Amino acid sequence: DTFAADALANCIGPNRALIERALEKLELVISQEQLITPEIIEEHVIDTRERSIFELTKAITKRNIPLALEALRALLYQKQEPVVINGMLARHARMMLQVKLGKQQKLSDNDIAQQAGINPYAMREYLEAANHYSMAELYKFHADVFETDRSLKSKPVPSPIVLSQLLLTLMKPPVS
Repeated sequence: DTFAADALANCIGPNRALIERALEKLELVISQEQLITPEIIEEHVIDTRERSIFELTKAITKRNIPLALEALRALLYQKQEPVVINGMLARHARMMLQVKLGKQQKLSDNDIAQQAGINPYAMREYLEAANHYSMAELYKFHADVFETDRSLKSKPVPSPIVLSQLLLTLMKPPVS
């Protein structure tokens, strides 16, 4: 089942030894004629994959709320500091703004990457991300991240709630 394979890869990541161990465990808990499904994997395989801020920013760009919230949960579970996560979101917003502005000025991708200090490999990601937002949305994105920084540092609201609210704000559908 390709859905089960995807579910397993999503839980474990690319580590072959961990995948083999998970499959051995599954052999112990299900019968031989039983089909391995994503539900069985979810029930019996522990999610051990390390998450990165890039998974979070990609989910935000695609406005995929469940994926973004899962990436945030995983980052917090990995003991990533909420202020650091928010700082990386601020950097992401600045980079998208610089890319969008550079495109408006008709600069080449290489010139934009050089001016913004973006690795040429990452430039494609920022181009794609910036294309999902209008300039007004990018300015609001940046302002929302700034406000979240203030909230994280001054309000007694738990940081997972503050960051979750930010994600929901950032992923509102574009205004037509």
